[in-house]
Amino acid sequence: MRRQLIPTTVRLGDERGFTLIEILIAAVILVVGIGALLGLFINSGKGSETSSRQDTAAAVATQALESMRSYPYASLHLNGAVSSLPDGRLINPTTFQATTSSTDTLDSTTPPACTTGYTTACSPFAPISSGSIGATPYTLYRVISYDSQSCPLGTLSASTVSDLSSDLSALYGDVNGVEGLLGTLAGTGANSITAAVNHLLGLVGTLLDAGTLKNDLNTLSATVGSSATGLEGMLAPVYSSLQNLQSQGYLTTSGLTSTATSKLGNLNLCQLIDTTTNGVTQGLLPTLGGLTSVATGLGSSSSGAGVYASLSAAQTDATAAAGFTILTPSATVTATDTDVVNRNGSISASLGSSGALSPSALSGVQTSLGNLSNLLSCLASSTPTCVGASHLKRISVAVVLGGTRSNVGVRKAVWMSSVLGDPVDGLL
Repeated sequence: MRRQLIPTTVRLGDERGFTLIEILIAAVILVVGIGALLGLFINSGKGSETSSRQDTAAAVATQALESMRSYPYASLHLNGAVSSLPDGRLINPTTFQATTSSTDTLDSTTPPACTTGYTTACSPFAPISSGSIGATPYTLYRVISYDSQSCPLGTLSASTVSDLSSDLSALYGDVNGVEGLLGTLAGTGANSITAAVNHLLGLVGTLLDAGTLKNDLNTLSATVGSSATGLEGMLAPVYSSLQNLQSQGYLTTSGLTSTATSKLGNLNLCQLIDTTTNGVTQGLLPTLGGLTSVATGLGSSSSGAGVYASLSAAQTDATAAAGFTILTPSATVTATDTDVVNRNGSISASLGSSGALSPSALSGVQTSLGNLSNLLSCLASSTPTCVGASHLKRISVAVVLGGTRSNVGVRKAVWMSSVLGDPVDGLL
């Protein structure tokens, strides 16, 4: 019997292929992965271009800022009005949004005439200009404003205001006293030298040495008369300025009133005193510092060593001479005569040795007193015109690049600013 062989198949592995769904899923995963990588490369390129353009804008802004910083402070103005700014920072024709929390007043000063070394007419700085770096165009905006932020270190301290008040009080008292003495001695009243001389005329020949004393008193009269003519001429404007401060309610013989000290104590020295509107100069306080030397030169009392003391002693001598009678001891007359002779020298020395009483020094004090009056009057008004500008100029630049593709590069302006102080300021 023959055995029938049955063929068999040996499977070495699963030979089934991928289904269509599996292939589609794999394709989707591959596409998503490649898409993510592609987006990463694209964003990386955009970021690189943005960074490059940011650097370009910053370079343009830095160069423009440094160019303006190097210009003389007094001549640093734009040659036209600011009419537009990016990012809505031009609030109105006079106001600039300097920071997120503060606004500045735009500088509207007409540029000065050209000076040696600057050949561009007036100011070389236009509010808006354009240019390009390589293939990248840009628009440059310039702004010059007055920094309106407060500067705590730039206010007048209580001690400074107090010292000023004391100096004004001393000056007022001394000027008033000297003016009064000059008027008395040079006049014809009971305590004048003229009265003493006239009295002695009736005693000549009766009172021993009266003739000598009369001659010396006449010499003293000439000295006082000369002093009165020169000194009164110099002191009169100062005295008038002091009286003006008093009439305005800012000064008494005791010093500044509370109204004046309050105004000065709250004055922010970051704010410029407008010289064109109120005639107040930037050197107000240094010049007022000369009050002390003037007061010292005049002498604060009859016991001091100034002009006031010399004139006061001369008045004492004249009063004593006017009181002499035929019973006055000759020794007293001789002693008084010696005092009178010495008084001639002391008055001349007081006037001659005090540089504080020179016409230029007194003129400076008079100017400062007028400036102080103008400043206090302005500060007292409801809308002071002496405040608003600043000793601190803020220069700001903004750069807007052109030629950007959608969502690529810098899309907003790049801003830079710097605050400059007036190098000639000497307020404190």
